Amino acid sequence: PTAEGSPAPVCSGLIAAPPQLFFNLAEGAESLDIMFEAAGEEPVDTTLVVVGPAAQVYCADDSAEGGNLNPLLTLDNPAPGPYAVLVGRVGAVNDITGTVTAAADVTLEPVLMTTEPAGQ
Repeated sequence: PTAEGSPAPVCSGLIAAPPQLFFNLAEGAESLDIMFEAAGEEPVDTTLVVVGPAAQVYCADDSAEGGNLNPLLTLDNPAPGPYAVLVGRVGAVNDITGTVTAAADVTLEPVLMTTEPAGQ
């Protein structure tokens, strides 16, 4: 999903606080990709909430048009300044472990995680 600079007013999922990642984005980035890759054997449907400069809020649920439970958020022409990333979950999973990645001016794609058994 691409945020296209438009803050999302409502985000899905149960969001953990405090944020899992803080970073400052330098001026001049053409794009910013932020993703979460869940770890573990069992599929976990996760979400992302990103709070940008001036309290803009962006949300992502599944990537690959819903075919991947790991979320990916792409911001085009992101504003420079501080960002906070929060990871959430859609279902009643106790703990979520994994990796949050943020990168400017590169294309990221999270590892495929689906509810389908491997090989199908």
